[in-house]
Amino acid sequence: MSTRPAVATAVAASPPAAARPFHDALQIIAEGLTELVGFGMAVINVRRGDDFVVVAIAGIDGARRPDGTRESMDALLGNRWPVDKLEQLLAVADDWGRFKFIPRGRISGSWSWEHEPAVVASPDAWHPNDGAVAPIYDADGVLVGSISVDSPLTGRLPDAAQRRVMDNYAAEAANVLLAALDREALARRLELTQGARQLVRTASRNVPFETLLSETGPAFLEAFDAAGMWLRIHGSEEPLIATTPWEVPTLPTPEVAAAVAAASDELWRRQQSAAVYADGRLVNSVLPPEECAAIRRLLADGGVSSVLHAPVGDDGSGLGSLILARNAGQPDWSVTELEEALEVGRDIGRVIRNRRILARAQELVRELSELDSHKSRLIATVSHELRNPLTVLQANRDVLEPEVAEPAVLARLSDVDANAQRMGRVVDNLLLLAKLADPATPHVERDVDLHSVLAQVEGAFAASMRQRRITLQLTTPEEPLTVRGAEDELRILLANVIGNGIKFSDDGGHVEVTVSTRGRAIEVVVTDHGIGIASQDQARLFSDFFRSEEPAARSRPGSGLGLAIVGRILRRHGGRAEVTSTPGQGSTFRLVLPRR
Repeated sequence: MSTRPAVATAVAASPPAAARPFHDALQIIAEGLTELVGFGMAVINVRRGDDFVVVAIAGIDGARRPDGTRESMDALLGNRWPVDKLEQLLAVADDWGRFKFIPRGRISGSWSWEHEPAVVASPDAWHPNDGAVAPIYDADGVLVGSISVDSPLTGRLPDAAQRRVMDNYAAEAANVLLAALDREALARRLELTQGARQLVRTASRNVPFETLLSETGPAFLEAFDAAGMWLRIHGSEEPLIATTPWEVPTLPTPEVAAAVAAASDELWRRQQSAAVYADGRLVNSVLPPEECAAIRRLLADGGVSSVLHAPVGDDGSGLGSLILARNAGQPDWSVTELEEALEVGRDIGRVIRNRRILARAQELVRELSELDSHKSRLIATVSHELRNPLTVLQANRDVLEPEVAEPAVLARLSDVDANAQRMGRVVDNLLLLAKLADPATPHVERDVDLHSVLAQVEGAFAASMRQRRITLQLTTPEEPLTVRGAEDELRILLANVIGNGIKFSDDGGHVEVTVSTRGRAIEVVVTDHGIGIASQDQARLFSDFFRSEEPAARSRPGSGLGLAIVGRILRRHGGRAEVTSTPGQGSTFRLVLPRR
């Protein structure tokens, strides 16, 4: 079958509020594998008992089941298939890293929903019965999910670079899925009663922490058959929760409050909950006798028969206290309730930790965003300030040249002109980099013919290539090469990559530019046979201002802006770049752009 005419996606219909962010994130990952890596289908499954259930899927709308029938994307969501089937597949699969490849013939029949891949007569062709799957394990090594892909749009097995990208998507899917399962485990631990289940549903709301706890207090009371509840976090002046049908006096003195906080830390260290009864009985209490007496007086004043004190914490540190109260006539606290309250304290501690991490992450994102904006403004300001003296310098040089006859002075004026032009190019690149980094910069799109753009770029380098005796071989298909985007940016994109190949080639060298279509993508491959790129530098090639420390690279002029501009233009056009290089032998840059 030909490559897909359009991408279809589907996610589980109307997932619960708590699950929706995870479904959305998994769906984005599935779409990335189809749209950016180039597979006809990507499916993400989560384990439910002895079966896997499809929770996210992307690809061509319509797929063939193993029994030969066809179903739409929406119909495939929620489908189940046995876990032991995947375990059989993994036992015979080839290791691709996180992904495992199952060639046809390793297992009888077909094992997944399929598309017919593009037919390619090649030893590395993808067969309809081939498949690749990445198992997802939890911290205990239990198989909890999987992500599978099928039908690469090229019709070929993915190369090493594509497999690295696939591994990155698989790692992200594992993080999201494990986070989702951790959240479900938290929900199960809190489901002591229907009230606790209500707590879990409410806990998924995106509301301030204090509001969330206040709203969920009644569910805790029902879950633990408690008459009152308080949650105090270390360092807070007032309780975050004070849920009770009657007025309760605050802790009588700062000393008692400090003793309760210290007791919470000690209980957290011991991983125990404690109980204090108005009649003097104690369970696991670590309070000093005088503070115990003060607490009993507090209980008597409030008409409370007993309190359960559970520490709130996460990892190695206590964060506060969860206190549940019962009135006279209510039963004593059971061992199970003490244990469950400790679990709730752990769960609340995780919520506190996660929210603090999220708050720190949001603050870091804000600071980085401000820093990036400041950098862009600084670059733009400095570039504009440099532009004016450069213009004056070049104008004065033009005025002086006709009035000078001495060859030595003319040579110096020529050096001034060459360096001014070079500085002008740096300023132009700085301004362009700032423009591309500014989210307010409009992205005006139209249909762009890459045949024409490549011809312009080839002409622009003709003189410099003749001077250095470098040949450029440009190979393009006869079919249209239409990309939706900004023509000036696409021209800069191709000029920077091709110019890079020319710059780092030796005199008399050869650069090949090969353009081809791959389904809904256009691939531009630029290969030179120059100095190559050190392996430790390849991951940073598209970073702003990056220049290799290798002497061979340092000997060539450059500002470290060309490939940074390439990276930003590619992102603005939904494309990607891959680089392979061997020092001393040359480099290959592979650009992939969406085809119109």
